[in-house]
Amino acid sequence: MQLSYINTKRDFEHRFFFDLVYEWEDIISDTLNIPLYHEYRPYLMYRNMRNKYLRQIPILREFLYPHKMSLCFDMDPVEQPRFNSKHIIPWIIDFYLPEQALPKFNIAYREHPLVLISCLDAYNFLNDHKALCPDIKIAYLPLSLPNQYAFNEAYLQQKKYDVALVGNQETKMKSFFERYVTEHPEVTYVYRKNDNGEFKYYTNSSSNPIGGGIREDYIDIIRSSKVTLYATSMLYGARDGHKNFNHVTPRFMELVGAGCHVLCRYISNADTAHFELDKFSPSIETYEQFEKMMDEALKTPIDKEKYANYLKKHYTSVRAKQLEEILAKL
Repeated sequence: MQLSYINTKRDFEHRFFFDLVYEWEDIISDTLNIPLYHEYRPYLMYRNMRNKYLRQIPILREFLYPHKMSLCFDMDPVEQPRFNSKHIIPWIIDFYLPEQALPKFNIAYREHPLVLISCLDAYNFLNDHKALCPDIKIAYLPLSLPNQYAFNEAYLQQKKYDVALVGNQETKMKSFFERYVTEHPEVTYVYRKNDNGEFKYYTNSSSNPIGGGIREDYIDIIRSSKVTLYATSMLYGARDGHKNFNHVTPRFMELVGAGCHVLCRYISNADTAHFELDKFSPSIETYEQFEKMMDEALKTPIDKEKYANYLKKHYTSVRAKQLEEILAKL
């Protein structure tokens, strides 16, 4: 099986967390020489069809997407039938459905020739509960780091902050950090704050923001910081359903790509093993452990060779080739 298109929502979906998706799409498109197909808000048409029978008229789906095999990213799994078809291979970014939702998941995705699951923990869960979604063929394909964020030794020369707190912070690690900076007031750090609905970054030494919510500012901040904190999704509760799964998110790879020491908390599972979190940090459970690791990280250079070799396995261009291999077996 070969892809003819990559479906993209970039013409109308502008929420910040889609920026990374569009970076993946561009690299896969370039690597595999597959054009982008720009969607034109068919989901709005679907959402506005209040008659439940109209929503399920199969022929309508065939007018909304090209009649050739396409790849699309689904930010979340859907639980209702929608305008997808036998011509689309969805790649689910953030799978969190509990067992009782799988029959609806089966109905929503059963027409697709293949569904790509990015979390190994979720992939194993679906295989274990195949009886609840018998019509869906799945394959595991993890998320990745866009090639433009490849590790570069030059980043190590621009480390002007000790610590960067980016994204959602897990409660226990945040409390450890707050105690640490109280006991070590010389530490410089960057933190994110919601100012009237807009994310901005500040340092502990200034009331003026050093960056906003755009992706470029986030990347610049982590490249300028020695140490970052990271927790898998189940621990910081990004979504209620994450009590079922413990995804390793792309942020971990972004922090490694920026040349940061990464202090972690996680629940060991198939996903954390695949991404080898233990090679960078044990799961930190006590303040004493946190303090010791933070002290060491602030005074010790990273292992440049380890970082570079690690990321060679996780760039988006590598995932594109793995996708090609998966489709060749269909």
